[in-house]
Amino acid sequence: MPSSDLIEPSPPDNDGDIATELRAIRHGAAIHYVSDWHWLTLRGRDHLDFLERMCTNAVDSRDLGEHVEVVFADARGRIIERADLCRVTEESTLLVLGPGEPHTLPEWLDRYIFSEDIEFCLPATGETMIELLGPEAHRFLEGIPCHDDTTSDDLDLMIARLTWAGVDTVRLVGAETEISRVWKRLVHDGAIPVGEAAWNVHRIESGVPLRGAELSDAHNPWEARLSGAVDLNKGCYIGQEVIARLEAYDKVKQSLVGLLLPDGASENDRLLHDGKDVGYVCSAAQHPEQRRIGLGYVRNAHAHPKTELEIDGRQDMCQIVDLPMH
Repeated sequence: MPSSDLIEPSPPDNDGDIATELRAIRHGAAIHYVSDWHWLTLRGRDHLDFLERMCTNAVDSRDLGEHVEVVFADARGRIIERADLCRVTEESTLLVLGPGEPHTLPEWLDRYIFSEDIEFCLPATGETMIELLGPEAHRFLEGIPCHDDTTSDDLDLMIARLTWAGVDTVRLVGAETEISRVWKRLVHDGAIPVGEAAWNVHRIESGVPLRGAELSDAHNPWEARLSGAVDLNKGCYIGQEVIARLEAYDKVKQSLVGLLLPDGASENDRLLHDGKDVGYVCSAAQHPEQRRIGLGYVRNAHAHPKTELEIDGRQDMCQIVDLPMH
């Protein structure tokens, strides 16, 4: 967590007004402290060509400051990692993986490096990240001395602009002392700090998969609603043939769906249809409107909105709903 004299932490999940925080994300400007997330920077004259060969989306044609979602897949077409990729300079690219367990992406990628000029740079000691979310995010950022889309000379920040979970998002990476200056300025200007509970409710309602929950090597990009991260017309990459065949021959057998859950339902609960196992709950959260929501994988034969499923070991039913939910 940040030092108390630097950044005021986001509201604790049990104390924050989740409904107010959700309104800020969806209609205003919310600020979210994400130092526990995982990210890295790839540098070197060959790094972009290398990324092009390794991930599911086209990256070598992207302009500086442009964002694209990518997946790193194994030979089976299963998900190794999902990342938000942003070109920072001609020779450096930021990959934001998100929260969850420690990753081994550099070690996995290193297996495929031969003589290329590539360097993996993990966050430096004292480096941190915040994100500004909501339709007013860019307007709020105008008060920060940023000279272009990817760096701020005055504050020595990396800046990535993207759309995440349906809202404008700006992520800022830099030394904690400088991020603190930005945080305090944004809060002074009216940005609302949000905690993990509100962020997670918005993520689930938007149908965005998370590392360690919906994203793992048990699933492929099509199942995880990551079609936007796959370019079927780009050159070869690991897992390409399998991923292309799954789409071309309609071989995707399960889908990530939204769920309305009964009280007490939680992650890893098995989902049944007429007593037959058809999927499981990946994420669950309590919505401020007194309903429990979640994401889960369900066999396609039963993955239709309004379908009711049993929860193994419980008397209650859950219902599949359209995504996004809001």
